[in-house]
Amino acid sequence: MLRMKKSDDPDRKSLLDLLLADVPAPAGFDAHQFTRARALARSVQSAAAQEVEALPEPLALAVLEASVRARDPKLADELSSSARKAVAKAAKKSLYQLRSLGLSLPERAGAPPAPQPVVPAEELPSLLSSVSGAGEQGLVVPRTLRGGGLELLQMIVSDEKGIAQLVAYEVGRSAYRKQLREIKAGRAAPAVEIQRDEARQILSGAAALNLASGSPYPDGADEALRHLAVTPHAQSVVIPAPEAEDDRLANQSGQLHSEPELQPWLPPEPEIRLLAEKMEQVTHSPLELTEAQRSEQVINLFRSAARDFFTPAMRKLYAGRLWRMASFFERTGRQRQAEIARAEARRLLHGSGEPFSRFAELLFEKVLWLSQRDRPRQTSGVGAPPVKEAAETPGERRSPGGLILP
Repeated sequence: MLRMKKSDDPDRKSLLDLLLADVPAPAGFDAHQFTRARALARSVQSAAAQEVEALPEPLALAVLEASVRARDPKLADELSSSARKAVAKAAKKSLYQLRSLGLSLPERAGAPPAPQPVVPAEELPSLLSSVSGAGEQGLVVPRTLRGGGLELLQMIVSDEKGIAQLVAYEVGRSAYRKQLREIKAGRAAPAVEIQRDEARQILSGAAALNLASGSPYPDGADEALRHLAVTPHAQSVVIPAPEAEDDRLANQSGQLHSEPELQPWLPPEPEIRLLAEKMEQVTHSPLELTEAQRSEQVINLFRSAARDFFTPAMRKLYAGRLWRMASFFERTGRQRQAEIARAEARRLLHGSGEPFSRFAELLFEKVLWLSQRDRPRQTSGVGAPPVKEAAETPGERRSPGGLILP
C-alpha cells in the first residue's frame, strides 16, 4: 500500500512510487504529462534530459529520483546545468546521493572550461650599430622560438648593396638580456636598442637595395625575411633643406672625426692607393722645397682629392650616412654631435659646396696622418692627427656575447 503525505502535494519519492505503479494521475496533475513522466521514469537510463526538463517541476524531480534508484548518474549529470534552478539544484543533490552510495562519477559534463588567454612571450628589442665608413650597420633581430628560446638574426646591411651578411643562431633569453646589459653598461661594442617595427623597416629598405643593385641575398635571408614578414620596399631618407644655423654648425663638422664611431672612417681603398702614389711623387719630387712647402703640397694634394671624390652622388651617399649617425648620436646621449651631423648632412646634399666641407677634407687628411703616425719627426710640418690612436684603424668589433658590430 502506497504511503502518502498528509499534504495533497506528494514528495518526489512518493510521486515516483505513483509513477511506477499502475494508478491514475493524482489530483492536480495533467494526465498526459503524468503518463509521459511515467514512461521516462520506467526507462530512466535512456531518458533524454530535454524531455525531463520540460516536465512540471514535481514530475521532473520524481524522474530524477528514479535515476538515483537506478544508480545511473547520466540524467543527473546532464540536468545539473539546467537553466531551471530547482531542477539543477535537485540534479546536483542526486549526484551527491549517488556519490554517497559509493558510485565513482565522471567529471561533470557541461560547457568546456574557457581557454586560458595565451600570454605572448616578451618581445625583446633589436640592436642597431653605428654606421661604418663603408656605409654598413650591424642589425640583430631576436625571433622567439617554440619553447621560449630565441633565434638571433644577425645581419650586416649596406647602404649600397642591401643585406650583405646574415648569421642565425639560437641563444637563451637570459643570455641575450645579458648582452643588452653589457651594451648599456658600455662593456661591449656600442649599439642602440630599436623596436621590431623599425628593424623590419630597415630590412625592407635593405632588401629593396639588393634587388636594385643586383646583389644576391646571403644564404638564409629569404627565410629570415619571411619569418619577420618583411617585403622589399625602397626607403627614401628625406633630408630637409639647410637651416639658418647650419653654416655655423658645419664649420665644426671636422670634430665628428674625434667620435669613436667615426675615427675609423676613411676613403675607399682605391682612393687611398691613388693618394699613396701621388704622395710618393711629391715626397720624391726633384724640386727644391722646404719642409713647410712640401707639407703644404701634401696637404693640398689630400684636400684636392677630397674635392674630386665628393661628386654629387658621393655627397648624397655621405649625407645619408651622417643623417643615420645623427640618429645614433642622439640615441646615445650626444645631442651636440647629432646637431652637427645633421647640419653637415643638409649642407652636403643641398649646399652649394662652398666653403668646402671640413668633414670631407678631414676624411682624406686622416689617411696622411695615419701614414705618418710611425714617422712623427719626418712630418712635423704636417700637424698632429685629431683622432685617438687607439681607434684609428677600422676593424670588426664584437660584444662579449659575440655580436658582430661594424
